[in-house]
Amino acid sequence: MNFNFGEVLTRAWEIIWKHRVLWIFGILASCGRSGGGGNGGGGGQGGVSGPGPNLPPQVTQWFEWIEQNVVTFVILISLLALVIWLIAIAIGTIGKIGLIRGTAQVEDGAQSLIFGQLFSEGMPYFGRVFGLSVLLILPAFLLGLIIAVLVVMGFVTSQGDSAALGFAAIAPVAVCCACLFIPVMIVLNMIFRQAERSVVLEDLGLMPALARGWEVFRANLGPIILMAIILGILGLVV
Repeated sequence: MNFNFGEVLTRAWEIIWKHRVLWIFGILASCGRSGGGGNGGGGGQGGVSGPGPNLPPQVTQWFEWIEQNVVTFVILISLLALVIWLIAIAIGTIGKIGLIRGTAQVEDGAQSLIFGQLFSEGMPYFGRVFGLSVLLILPAFLLGLIIAVLVVMGFVTSQGDSAALGFAAIAPVAVCCACLFIPVMIVLNMIFRQAERSVVLEDLGLMPALARGWEVFRANLGPIILMAIILGILGLVV
């Protein structure tokens, strides 16, 4: 298949530059891609011995409750993260639908795009595209939750050298899982992107869209992978 990457990228730039309303949908779509990475600011004591800071009694009781109910605390935090994640996915879904429909309308000859019209016309596809996004992210969320529970349980139930040994045992397993999981998720992401377009442009159901996404991905394996690499490099540069 003769695929002109330069022509595709040039045409994409022309569309987004002329139709600035797509910038709004692009910003919304980026919300669904944010990983919600934690700050990781564990305020350790840096090896300084001696008594800790004088905390108010309420704060001390709160920390004691967390230590005594670590599993419940992890579950509550995970549920809160899940709710925030679902809200981000919902916002991102609106953005992705608007981008797909807007680009398709321009390719069909539309001279202008209206935000409200794209938004309302995209609502019939919201549930299916949202479902695809949840299906794609759910394995990563579950894996992260399992690793978080293991780490927290190891930290709470172990002390001193045994805690270090526990983390040393978990770290290689986590690295191996990531090395296997990341390539699989990259491939699934490319398949699901095609499935989303099948939902919006062909009005397919959830499972038929996944089948269609796999069909398109398999038939255009080289161009899709190369385009993903090009866009990834451009994203890193930007």
